[in-house]
Amino acid sequence: MTFAKPPIVEDSLRQKYENLGYWSRPPLALHVEEHASKHPSNLAVTDGSGNELTYQEFNNAVIAATSWFKSNGLLAGDSVVFALRNEIDYALAHVAASRMGLISVMLSAREGKNDIFYAQQKTGAKMILVSAGKNVKGIQDLIETSNSTDNKNVLVVEVDSEISETSATSQNRSEIWPGWRAFMGTGVTIAADM
Repeated sequence: MTFAKPPIVEDSLRQKYENLGYWSRPPLALHVEEHASKHPSNLAVTDGSGNELTYQEFNNAVIAATSWFKSNGLLAGDSVVFALRNEIDYALAHVAASRMGLISVMLSAREGKNDIFYAQQKTGAKMILVSAGKNVKGIQDLIETSNSTDNKNVLVVEVDSEISETSATSQNRSEIWPGWRAFMGTGVTIAADM
């Protein structure tokens, strides 16, 4: 069964929603950037593990994560499924997706492989980011055995905030979500070309 990708909102409808106050501009990522320039040392994000980032640190990580998405072939308008725990990497991935114009499909980290697969099928997502401990192989198997040829290049990436370096594979592709520590320069170097 093949599902159509959801349409991008027409400019006229976007303008209507903005005028009614339902949507705001600029995107979330630009708010982060603005706060980074005005209040760089203020706390931007924290998680239950005691990790904290200032606006400057978070903005720098967002820029690097945006570059990581681009390096993995994502383009503005592509969908990405997030099934991540409420940690810094979740916020980072979502804001980087916003900065790049990606469509975030937010799921609970508690969702099972079938629900994650269903969301990917419904949205045509090109990437799935899941918290460590998820059945990545099971998700990959569902995608790779589906009847849709569009799914053959979906990248499933496991994110482990504790070690900040985990790998995933799909159709012989192997990629790493470096994690927020690496995006901040304590690990993998990623060019911030945006």
